[in-house]
Amino acid sequence: MGALDLRIWLESGDANIGSLAGLEPGRGRLDAERLFGECADLAAPDFFLSGPPAMIKTFKTALLAKGLDDSKILMDEWE
Repeated sequence: MGALDLRIWLESGDANIGSLAGLEPGRGRLDAERLFGECADLAAPDFFLSGPPAMIKTFKTALLAKGLDDSKILMDEWE
């Protein structure tokens, strides 16, 4: 099993989640192009998408368009 490379991204808020995970979170609205670009240096990334169904659909469609295999996209959809 490979190593975990966790990247946290916060759209807004003052959450200090970076200190909890030992990471500095990215800030601002994340789009699929940026998400894919952030992971371009990884050999075989899996993507875990969590959020409302419309956001998940947008990201999944964009990742599939980049040639990512459907089995590499895990989802936690909530409303």
